[in-house]
Amino acid sequence: MTRLGKIGGRVLLVAAALVASTATWAAPDVKDVERVDRSVVRIVVELELLVTGADGRMEAKKGIGTGTGFVINGDGAVVTNRHVVYPDSAPPGGRVDILKNRIWVIEHGAEVELPGDIVQTDKAKDLAVIKVQGLKSPPLKLATAVPEKGRAVHSLGFPGLADAKGFSKESTLSTGIVEKTEQVARAAGGRPLMWLQHSATVRQGNSGGPLFNDCGEVVGVNTMIIGGDIQSGGQGKLHVVDASISVASHAAELAAFLKSIPVPFEAVHGACAAKGGLAAAGLTTANMLIAAAAVLALIVAILNRRQISSAARSVSRVVRRPADEASPGSRPAPPQEPAKARDLVPPSPDADWLVSGSDGQHRPVRFEFSARAADAAGGNMVIGRDVNLCDLVVDSETLSARHLRLIIADGGLQVEDLGSTNGSRAGGRPLPPFAPERLPPGVTLELGDTRLTVTFAR
Repeated sequence: MTRLGKIGGRVLLVAAALVASTATWAAPDVKDVERVDRSVVRIVVELELLVTGADGRMEAKKGIGTGTGFVINGDGAVVTNRHVVYPDSAPPGGRVDILKNRIWVIEHGAEVELPGDIVQTDKAKDLAVIKVQGLKSPPLKLATAVPEKGRAVHSLGFPGLADAKGFSKESTLSTGIVEKTEQVARAAGGRPLMWLQHSATVRQGNSGGPLFNDCGEVVGVNTMIIGGDIQSGGQGKLHVVDASISVASHAAELAAFLKSIPVPFEAVHGACAAKGGLAAAGLTTANMLIAAAAVLALIVAILNRRQISSAARSVSRVVRRPADEASPGSRPAPPQEPAKARDLVPPSPDADWLVSGSDGQHRPVRFEFSARAADAAGGNMVIGRDVNLCDLVVDSETLSARHLRLIIADGGLQVEDLGSTNGSRAGGRPLPPFAPERLPPGVTLELGDTRLTVTFAR
């Protein structure tokens, strides 16, 4: 290919990228959002547990958790995730007895906490139904048809970061598109379940909230954030969160669950008539003008070879940088090293914090994350053993599914035990559950049999 042909190809590539980046899809109608919002509720759970270890030792634990739910019928039935209302699994060889599991539901714009009772749960689907007396919120309809890839979807919920800023009475709206639908086997030999991967922002506290279409119909139940790039040292795992990738169980799975209880609900089987999303979006005149301006600017740059080279390198960095970083100078994480050499690998220039140590079997554990990545994940990073519920994953049975949270606050870090089964220690001192406190750099964290040290990477 001639030099001019290569340059022309780059021009067209950049122009196409700019057109795509400026393409928009229709926002949900304000009235539809208000209608759905009236049906979304906050769920508060108070737990008292008796944890029995493999050695027979017993320990009482208390904790408070929050999540999101939505009303599904006029009889006071609320849908949420199972993990919102039930604690983590028992330690290896031990068990967990629930001494108290009190549930309250707070309706849209209300301050009164209404008591709720668990009707039924489904562990494989991570779904639960709560019965709430005195509930006045209107029910939502389920859209059981599979939405098209690129169709607009929206999420409402109560993320923990908004709570920290004092916005707990108001739900948070985010908008995205359906990225794909997939059948996923949740257990060995189990029936594959339908999941929706979407780009609407979902953070901790959104669990159990509705994912809805432009018609205000529920297409899924927000369940988890999944990780992107994975680095492994022995059996340890690092999951670098791409917060633009969120997962919801499809409404058809919820419908089947409700029928099996049974709990009445209303379903819509046809596709939403609204035309929001990339599947129906067209380029606007403004998009075309932006693209034309980009082409013109790059054609002018052809007169200067150095400018051409600089532009090409800039585009290359944009295409290759990790999804959780947005600075033009960012670059991919360093390549994997053998386990013995990993601790010798310097932190990535884009990392702000380094978490390193080993588990009970002396396997190396090493995490790097940036303030930008943590902010995209809701202002905190959760460490635990469940790949679906955590940002930083350690493959050890002594860790709870969601064990501990690192919180960015005032330019430093706070640490919070999430009611873990085996507890957490900082500098040898037990951390009380659900009580964030400052974490000085260099202090050793003990999570089950795993020892970790958090230091500044810069």
